[in-house]
Amino acid sequence: MAELVNPVNAINAINAINEENNQLITVYNEKIQYYFQSITKSKYLFEITKCCNYSEIVSVYKEQSSLRDLYQNVLSQFEHNSLLELSVIKNDTDKLVIPNDENILLREFINRNSSFFIPIYPLPAAVVYRIIFDDGHVHSH
Repeated sequence: MAELVNPVNAINAINAINEENNQLITVYNEKIQYYFQSITKSKYLFEITKCCNYSEIVSVYKEQSSLRDLYQNVLSQFEHNSLLELSVIKNDTDKLVIPNDENILLREFINRNSSFFIPIYPLPAAVVYRIIFDDGHVHSH
């Protein structure tokens, strides 16, 4: 014959599991928040937008990263073998092509062209710059 389960004990066991899960989620969220804060201190965040308006966030170290490093990170993120062009656009009309050059530091390029690198999200969001990614594909809507 099957043994009867005390419903109060079952509810208490479920509540204990839920409480433990909630504590673990709180720890996880705290670690993710710390990790994200540390990323934004040491890395630039770029929203890489393709011509079809699909976009992803890519991070690149602020110190000692070249423009070639930016290109490599975008290639890796989007799993592409080649990349035609990265650019930034100001006022919907002025376009600045980002050269794929290992001799130009990313930080210097951003500082020299600061009018093109405007955060796309308001504070208190982290600073994220939009870069247009031309992968050579023609997208029709």
